[in-house]
Amino acid sequence: MEMMKSIRKTLALICALLVFLTGNMAVFAAQGGAGEEVYTKIEEYGNGFTYYNTVYQNPSYGREESHYVTVTPGTPVHAVAMACDTIYGGMKLSRMTDYAEENGWNVLGGLNADFFSIPLGIVVENGQYKSSPEGFSSFCIKEDGTAEILDFTAVQITLTNRGGAPGASNAGKTAQLTHFNKHREDGAGMYLLDEYFSTVDSHTSSNGWYVRFRIKEGTMKTSGTMTLEVTEKLESVYPLDIGKGCMVLTADSSSGMREEYEKFAVGDTVTLTTSSWGNETLENCLWACGGGDVLIRDGAVTAQSGWDSAISGRNPRSAAGIRADGTMVFYTLDGRQSGYSNGLTLAQLAAELKALGCTSAVNLDGGGSTTLSMQNPGDTEATLQNQPSNGTEASCASYILFVAETMASGIAEHLFLENNGLILYQGSSVSLKPTATDGAYDPVPVPGDVKISQTEGLGILSGKTYTAPWTATEARFALRSESTGAEGSGGITVVNRLSTLTTKVKGSTAKNLVLKRGESAQVTSSGTYYGMPVIIGTTSQVYGLSENLGSVTRDGLVVMSGRAAGKGTLTVQCGGQAVTFNITVKGAFKDTQGHWADYYIQDLLDKKVVNGRPDGTFAPDAKIKRGDFMLMLYRAAGSPPVVGWLPFSDVKESSYYGRAVKWASALGIALGTGGGKFSPEATVTREQAFAFVSRYLSRDGITYDFDYNDLNAFSDRSKIASYAMKPAATLVGLGIVSGSGGKIDPKSALTRGQMAKILSAALEKE
Repeated sequence: MEMMKSIRKTLALICALLVFLTGNMAVFAAQGGAGEEVYTKIEEYGNGFTYYNTVYQNPSYGREESHYVTVTPGTPVHAVAMACDTIYGGMKLSRMTDYAEENGWNVLGGLNADFFSIPLGIVVENGQYKSSPEGFSSFCIKEDGTAEILDFTAVQITLTNRGGAPGASNAGKTAQLTHFNKHREDGAGMYLLDEYFSTVDSHTSSNGWYVRFRIKEGTMKTSGTMTLEVTEKLESVYPLDIGKGCMVLTADSSSGMREEYEKFAVGDTVTLTTSSWGNETLENCLWACGGGDVLIRDGAVTAQSGWDSAISGRNPRSAAGIRADGTMVFYTLDGRQSGYSNGLTLAQLAAELKALGCTSAVNLDGGGSTTLSMQNPGDTEATLQNQPSNGTEASCASYILFVAETMASGIAEHLFLENNGLILYQGSSVSLKPTATDGAYDPVPVPGDVKISQTEGLGILSGKTYTAPWTATEARFALRSESTGAEGSGGITVVNRLSTLTTKVKGSTAKNLVLKRGESAQVTSSGTYYGMPVIIGTTSQVYGLSENLGSVTRDGLVVMSGRAAGKGTLTVQCGGQAVTFNITVKGAFKDTQGHWADYYIQDLLDKKVVNGRPDGTFAPDAKIKRGDFMLMLYRAAGSPPVVGWLPFSDVKESSYYGRAVKWASALGIALGTGGGKFSPEATVTREQAFAFVSRYLSRDGITYDFDYNDLNAFSDRSKIASYAMKPAATLVGLGIVSGSGGKIDPKSALTRGQMAKILSAALEKE
């Protein structure tokens, strides 16, 4: 026993050193529990069995997350303690669950219990004593389902030789020991092993002696007798096969216990007596596992000076507690994961268990071993609920499992909400989805007459659709089927603020979007609340879209207008968070995206007035030639048949703009630059363009009102040539030309983008 304590202290010191080297040896807070509860999911299985998932906000360390289960004694769901298929070697919780199921247990979940791969403390399974307590604390579950935590536990084993071997005189001799199904340590005395220690061998590696017994009568109990027969004695440096239905007494040579070996001879009958020193709880316990420091006794936190200081800092935790009414609390809290959960000190763990109403509590194997699984309603097997600090389940020595006694019937007896525990943002709606199990918690079809009623919290329930109010609340619901009598409950958490907001447009979170004119794009959002996912309805958000782009509906449908141009932003606000998207209108050409004239260029492209350049560009800021401008006007007119003659000596009819200039000349649009020339390669000025467009609009004898006073709005009116005064006034009056910066800029060269705007606007006037 002392050797086991020494091993534990050595391992604890190593753990402390590792914590120091990883920078976690900060000054830990000694007071307080996990922090303020900001979220709790409650899954009421019925039969006195409830699962809780709680998120806390700790003012010093941030987010913490726990998972725990409460079990009421005397109900069809109860707690049992089990080691692995053999005491030697650990097993993961998922495998432990499978092992228990293979042996006929209906397992709903479980958590890790004792330390290391060979349990430090006691193991009692269904009344059978399987491993010695070694002085460590014990969590004992009695036949009536109630539990008790023992601070110090010991079981003495006495072997009394009754004689019977030919020629031997060992009758009356006794041997006493406490080590049962523990790994034999050199110099630590005698150990008794049976088939539950290992189906392989004794796992001994030093020289020692062995006495093998055959079990003639009885079962190993914490208090009782058995009858054995000596079948073999030997000394060996090698491990020994134990054998089914056998026991082996052994000690290493350095323990100096040769005389104990001589007390037995092959053929002797031996009485094995176990004694719990009058501890009635230990004598009558049905299930038991070992534990660590007892943190709470008789409603008060025990003296911290007696706790294991090597593991007192912030760590993932597992613990078991008992309330005054006998309800058992099996608690885990994750740790060593910044931003998710940092863990608790032993003092904080004690405070948290006390806050949960525990009048007694014991620390279990935490750290990387912290593991809790549950069979979610509607599932067929238990799954991991917490997030182990090592990223995966660890192998442990023993577990506490939650088992159901009721046999599967296939008839609905329990009802649940499939989306129980869901977090909903205010104003959002969700369809409540019932699920059903039979008495053994196996999934069955949901009765058709299930009714859901709201029992707590605000909001509106219509049929199975719940719409959250515009405020934070905890909504609880009752489910009932009149035809089967099945009942259940569930809850939804409504929040009015978010920790994070994730928004998608067209299914993408990219913050730089390119949308087409007239295109619609749906906004969808999700969020988190202290790391937990939140469902957000599209109507629960506030949207803002730049006016030049279009509009956005109340339910988040972005509609790009047909005249959208350039760039803008879309902002989505929800729960105190905001996400902004930069939106660029998709360009008609690869170099017009985001350009102010892109809409007009697209309009002319759709009307087959412009084609762009061979390289796929449009060059909206390049200057346009007089011949090209005539070509644009000709295409705008629908490229009609051309008659008459070409009066300009510098324009060839075979040139790409020849027919257009000939058409424009015949209609009086193109008057030339003098001397019988048109100067098609010269850059067209803005006032020349005004004249061309004005004549184009009047080609069918249509006259437009104009007012020279309209030109007074431009500070450079005096620069307009006399021939362009009327055209300029006409186009300004029609809203085709508006100038820029208070100027009309008549002498400047016309750009291709300006041409697109003027022509697009002019075509709307026809």
